[in-house]
Amino acid sequence: MSQQNITVAIRIRPPLKNELEKTSEIVVKGEQNKVILDNLDSLEFDYVFDQQSSQQYVFDTIGINIIESFISGFSTSLLAFGQTSSGKTHTLGLPDIALCKQQEIPENSGLIPRLINLLFQKTQQISVKSLKVTYLEVYNEQIRDLLSPQQQQVQIKEILSNASCNKMIQITTPQANHLQVQTAEEAISCFVNGGINRATAATKMNSQSSRSHALFTIYLEQIQNGSIVKSKLNLVDLAGSERQSKAGAQGVQFKEMISINQGLLTLGNVIKILSENNGAHVPYRDSKLTRLLQDSIGGLSKCVFVACVSSSAYNSEESMATLKYAARARNIKNCPVKIIQENNDDVIQNLMIENRMLKEQLEQASFQQIMPSPTLSSVHNPPNSELLSAVEQVSMRYALNNEYQPAQLLDQFQSYICNQILSRNLQLSVTEEPQSQSLQLLLKTCAFLIRQTDKSQIQQTMCDQLDVEEQMLFNQSMIQPPSVQQLANKLKTLEEYYQNVENQTPKIRVKSGQVKLREIKYSPKEIVPKEKVVKQNQINSPKVLPAVKRK
Repeated sequence: MSQQNITVAIRIRPPLKNELEKTSEIVVKGEQNKVILDNLDSLEFDYVFDQQSSQQYVFDTIGINIIESFISGFSTSLLAFGQTSSGKTHTLGLPDIALCKQQEIPENSGLIPRLINLLFQKTQQISVKSLKVTYLEVYNEQIRDLLSPQQQQVQIKEILSNASCNKMIQITTPQANHLQVQTAEEAISCFVNGGINRATAATKMNSQSSRSHALFTIYLEQIQNGSIVKSKLNLVDLAGSERQSKAGAQGVQFKEMISINQGLLTLGNVIKILSENNGAHVPYRDSKLTRLLQDSIGGLSKCVFVACVSSSAYNSEESMATLKYAARARNIKNCPVKIIQENNDDVIQNLMIENRMLKEQLEQASFQQIMPSPTLSSVHNPPNSELLSAVEQVSMRYALNNEYQPAQLLDQFQSYICNQILSRNLQLSVTEEPQSQSLQLLLKTCAFLIRQTDKSQIQQTMCDQLDVEEQMLFNQSMIQPPSVQQLANKLKTLEEYYQNVENQTPKIRVKSGQVKLREIKYSPKEIVPKEKVVKQNQINSPKVLPAVKRK
């Protein structure tokens, strides 16, 4: 797995009015990608923005690359670091309510509104599954949700990643409000409203000094090559380091200053150990801030540090400390990876299709086993009792399964039973010694299947569609006919009888647990009136199905 160094940019702000009142000397200057200190020492960084650099120029230089990495599926972090009143919040963007009302990004807007605007332009080119935002602050070592009306406290949860490098921890905050956003305006509104809830206070150094560390995070889920790729964009505004003598903090502000400096001190220790890369323990758990930044600094994300410093000699010591932090951070190697998850929707859909295909194959195999195809040989060698046994086993198995009711089984047997009756009658008509046992076996099979369903429903349906005479006629048609010679001797009687019943041909159909009549035509030699049946001692006649009487 390839590793990448953290990208570090330095932004030098012009001296403020209160600084010029102290001294007009300028000790920090930018020259290409170098920072020159007091015209003597120089430090090299990836990007250096001098006093004349505009907000648009800063965004074009580092912001576009951040969005490109984020859209491609990599988690990315942008951290603004520096002394209080050094320009961090100005660089990232102030929570100005006017941003929610304007169609275009104002010229003086910071990185966050511009990043959001570009992000939603880019999302039109990808397949977005979801886009959510959270806004947290670390205040006095407590994590609060700025998008919650009660600003409830949030706990951190670690998730092990399947990355091949050693840095396998993903940091999540499942208790935080993850708000779904559809447009850039909605996302900017979340940033502005959450920023208004952020803890601030006036100090000697800054009239609106941030008293907490803030993390505005955008979560993106997109579809790439049929899989879900998850990434997040951390936009972090760190509270500035303070000196009590310069800030004049007292009471609550003094306690806030201690908490801020403690978190920044732990962050400095983490940066120092990671930059040395000697295998020493990294104290991420020593503060809530470093816990939240664990996968950003030395973790699975790409990371951009923006260190903000003053050019005035009045704050030269603080500026020098910030630059040393930034120089160390530049040596940290991250292990950026894509977090890929199989698309569950596609998996479920594929499983449903596969399940349906397997059921169809199972049903087809079962029917082929218990109902062999009708051939001429099967007429001369009719199936034995094993057929009924197989049908009974399959029917019972289907009946015990909640997914398959007997009525459904009957529905699937409908076309088969009717086709078998027709085909076997046709074959019986062309054989010299017809065998009616196979036909009766089919009828017994049909009757057995019918018994597995609601008998009262079947009987009611039969009573509505069959009368006793038609049922008796159907039974007579199933009796084994006499030989051809006997039929010839009784031809006249058959012709007379056939004319009487020609318009009363029986019908039978099995569908969804109901018995209906279906037209079946018979040749004269297949129909024998009951009074003309050969005596029992001459030909063994099969048993006749009993007629169903009306209730």
